[in-house]
Amino acid sequence: MDNPDIEDQPNNPSGTDSDTEMTSAPAADQQMDDHTDEHARSNGANEKANVSSAKKTPDPIVSAPGSWQIPPGALAANNAAATTNTKTSAPPVAAPTVMSKAAERIEKVEQRIREDQYDVDAWTILINETQSTGDLQVIRGVYERVLKVFPTSVGCYFSSCCVGNVKALGGTACRTPISGVVGVSNMIRVVPLARHWLGYLELELKHSNFNEVENLFTRCLKTVLSVDLWKFYLNYIRRINNTDDGKLESDTRVVIEKAYDYVLNNVGIDKDSGPIWSDYIFFLKNAETSNTWEEQRKMDSMRRIYQRAVSIPLNNVEHLWKEYDQWENGLNRLTAKNFLRERSSAYMTARTALHEMKAFSDIINKNVMATPTTWSESEVQQLDAWKQYISWETGNPLQLEDNNQVMERVVYAYQQALIYQRFYPEIWYGFANYYIEVDKPDRALAILSTGMEVLPSSLLLHFAYAQLCEVQKKGPEGRKTFDTLLEHLIEKINVLEKEANDEIEELTKTAAEERANMDLGDDIDGELRERLRSREKEIDKEKNKIKSEKDFKVAVLARSCSQVWITYMQYVRRSEGIKSARVIFSKARKFAHVTYHVFVASALMEFYNSKEPIVAGKIFELGLKSFGDDPDFVEQYLDFLIQLNDDNNTRALFERALAVMPNEQAASIWQKFANYEHKYGDMTGIEKVERRWREAFPSESKRKRYVLYFWYMTKTYCHCLLNKSYPPIARQSKAAPPIHVPTIVQQDQAPIVSDKRGKDRKGNRTLLDAYHPERYPRPDFNLWQAHTPTADQAPAASAPDTSGAPAPTGQAAHSQIPVSQQPPTGNLAKMDIDPSGGQSRWNQPASGALPEAIAYFLSQLPPAETFDGPIINAASFLDIVMSTAIPPPPRPPQIDDRPMRQSPPPAAGPGGSFRGGMGRGGLGRGRRPRDEFEDNNAPHMRGMGPNRPPEYDLFRQRQAKRRRDDQY
Repeated sequence: MDNPDIEDQPNNPSGTDSDTEMTSAPAADQQMDDHTDEHARSNGANEKANVSSAKKTPDPIVSAPGSWQIPPGALAANNAAATTNTKTSAPPVAAPTVMSKAAERIEKVEQRIREDQYDVDAWTILINETQSTGDLQVIRGVYERVLKVFPTSVGCYFSSCCVGNVKALGGTACRTPISGVVGVSNMIRVVPLARHWLGYLELELKHSNFNEVENLFTRCLKTVLSVDLWKFYLNYIRRINNTDDGKLESDTRVVIEKAYDYVLNNVGIDKDSGPIWSDYIFFLKNAETSNTWEEQRKMDSMRRIYQRAVSIPLNNVEHLWKEYDQWENGLNRLTAKNFLRERSSAYMTARTALHEMKAFSDIINKNVMATPTTWSESEVQQLDAWKQYISWETGNPLQLEDNNQVMERVVYAYQQALIYQRFYPEIWYGFANYYIEVDKPDRALAILSTGMEVLPSSLLLHFAYAQLCEVQKKGPEGRKTFDTLLEHLIEKINVLEKEANDEIEELTKTAAEERANMDLGDDIDGELRERLRSREKEIDKEKNKIKSEKDFKVAVLARSCSQVWITYMQYVRRSEGIKSARVIFSKARKFAHVTYHVFVASALMEFYNSKEPIVAGKIFELGLKSFGDDPDFVEQYLDFLIQLNDDNNTRALFERALAVMPNEQAASIWQKFANYEHKYGDMTGIEKVERRWREAFPSESKRKRYVLYFWYMTKTYCHCLLNKSYPPIARQSKAAPPIHVPTIVQQDQAPIVSDKRGKDRKGNRTLLDAYHPERYPRPDFNLWQAHTPTADQAPAASAPDTSGAPAPTGQAAHSQIPVSQQPPTGNLAKMDIDPSGGQSRWNQPASGALPEAIAYFLSQLPPAETFDGPIINAASFLDIVMSTAIPPPPRPPQIDDRPMRQSPPPAAGPGGSFRGGMGRGGLGRGRRPRDEFEDNNAPHMRGMGPNRPPEYDLFRQRQAKRRRDDQY
């Protein structure tokens, strides 16, 4: 090849440079990777194609073997045979019907592409139809069109097409149900598609167009960092420079090593690049050496590659570590320990990071095409997965000390995300923002510029680019950004209006043709006239639907244009001054779809920046001519006048707005007028406005209107004015059912019996009935017998008074009862007081009724909806209560009157000592004698509750004294 160097593409979105130049270096001794071999066909297929029937569709060109896959001698023989067959055989005569059908299929596919340029299946059918013609220039044109729409198409995208529609695609047939297709067989073909860059490269290699191949590599390698694409490049370099005998010269081997280094510098950190690392190591291992210097260089190169590979979370990092361990130990076991120990921590970190990375890679789907988003659930999940993966890479999971390596990994993560998520502006913005954080604004500008080309209507990317241009003192570029964005948005508005008008004209034309075909005479019967009227109503309904959809889309774009105009004015004011901003405002107000926001922004800019309230007032008056019936604009104007304390103009604006504004839109203006009078007017003006407001809205709630008068600096109603009423939010929500407080059943009334649905005869749910009786076993309450004590029952016998003091009588006795134990008055005075402890004995209520005391207590409580105090977390409160250590109350000293148990003395050991404590004839070695405190406070003797020993235990004291005497 004459030109071995391939330069980087100028508009490189990654913004990264490589120290190693990419070379189309010679030589290769390995076959093409799997994605090329699966399309290979035998050489005899070309010979059979010349004698086959004219109606038979030839195989796709991409599926045929490339010229670099055929040895030079065999390639020359094939070319010569093809020339001979062409001269001897008669030219095939194509049937006109076949050509017409092919042209018809192509036209249908072209129509699908015109309707939706991101229809992947349509593009695939078009590519295969053009390949069947064999015209290289036509095929090139189709590939160029495809790559213009899908510039990052390198992955394997699987598409399902009907067999009847796709005959030339090839693939494995399977039966899968097709939803939404009527009258079509369920037999479909699942074929790998959308490998457009690789297919284009294979096409040029088949025709030995090496210059075109190099140009394609220049366009796609640096912009699409795909491992498959770089494998293709590497195998191409090795294959195109291979020799007949398979031996490589030293210069050729050096060039291939540089090619490997170049590939690994670009995609070597990808977890799927493990095979490239293994191939490089195998290539170095098989290198022949003739002297000691070459052998040492070979070992250094292999050690360098091994150490780099085991520090990266590759899919085969564990296999590479085992190979490295065996290789180092095979060289020298003494030095192997040092080398392995140095890289062991990096390998462990890479292996751990690989397991964490799989959590993201299992979710991320790379077998998709980058198409405009529809914000479906799967698309949002993929976007979140990519964002989480990028955030994980930003956190430096490999614990790299070099910031450049961290930046390299984060940048590569963003570049991978943009291959599949290029239509999401937040990915572009995050990428540019990361470059700004690492102090590389030039690369951030390049990323935003590329993002604006992909998403020409993204306000986020254009505003970020303009702001960065302002920081970098590039004012003209910022202005150009706003102008370009406005042109694109206005063009979209014009396209929407044109499409809507075309559809309406088509409907009108169709209706006129239908009416003309009816041959309507002077005499039209009633049935036909009714049909014509219903048809006209349907057409009008369709027209109104088209207009409403168009108006909604145009309103969204108009609001976007207004936001652009406002940001444009603010940008120019900061960079050039207020006069330039006024020029931008004069252009904006002439825009056909301008909104009131532009007038408000310009007026407030004049008021706050230029300190010109008169100019601001003129701008508001100018906007009032166009938006006088818009309550939002009128409210903004009123706020401005109230801030200026211009009472006369404020009241005049109220009157002018209410005079021209429809009554259904003026509710907020009336409310603002009434509030203004209540705050700053007199009582006469208040009554006048209230009367007019009631006349305009007679159905308005008086209480709500009255509360709104005192609605000051808050977004919620004043609950103190509503007393115990519900706030409006609670009114809108589902109100809680009222608390049913049943009373006790009188003797002359029959007890309330619950039915099977858990409700009494009055329709109220009883207290003891289960909400889910089928889940939990419950007793049969119908069999319960209610017990109602009579008044003549004698109270329980009281405990004898052992204090010896005379019992108080009369008023004195009542005053000595604690307040909490005194009987209440009224209906609560029916309870009986137990004289022994002052405890109350209430008459037991019937089944399903609350005790009267609890019923009275609940009736005095306010409704739960009126509580506006702090809410206590019950779980936290219970945790505090359960974890609080409460000491037991002190006990008075007691003497145990029970007889002491005669327990035998403890057995003595062989040395005259007790078991477990002493040695021979004295104290045990290394132990100190027990004292009285340890005996009395041993862990097994301390306790709480009934297990606690008495304070003065004569038996334990006697045993302790005996043990002390025996020690001496």
